[in-house]
Amino acid sequence: MFLHVLIVCTIVACVTSTPTTARSIADCSITKDGIIHYSGQQALSKFGEECELWSHLQTIFPSVVTDPNFFNDASVKEAENYCRNPDNKGDGPWCYVLRSDKFEPVTCGVCESLLTKPTASTYHEETVETTTVAISKNFFENLRDELMRIGGHIRKKFLEFIDRFKAKFA
Repeated sequence: MFLHVLIVCTIVACVTSTPTTARSIADCSITKDGIIHYSGQQALSKFGEECELWSHLQTIFPSVVTDPNFFNDASVKEAENYCRNPDNKGDGPWCYVLRSDKFEPVTCGVCESLLTKPTASTYHEETVETTTVAISKNFFENLRDELMRIGGHIRKKFLEFIDRFKAKFA
């Protein structure tokens, strides 16, 4: 029974899930200035929103959507609705999405492995006030006992499940 449910869930997930676009780091490039460009066919924002066609946005955002800015594509039309970085933003490829009748630039999340991530400083010169809360020894003993009880119950139910499974398919 469990196996049948698992198979059905897998099939349903495959049918209902959103299609994915295969991406390759080879579609990414980075300039000397650290600007990341993308030439692949990802057309979804980082949050799964469909990107708008660049050619439809040429009249709305003429300073951003121009042919020279799409150097990886022969034209704005050929860029379709793929993630690009026409204005050389520091956070990499992006696209416009339509939200509440308004076009908004949204990052695509492609080529993120090329972005440099700031490292935390190892020296901090700030004082943090802390409050110490006393926890009684009984708390941990009770917690341990409760976890052992729950673990025993789960083990018992799992063994019952295995026995039923063996009986059904033996």
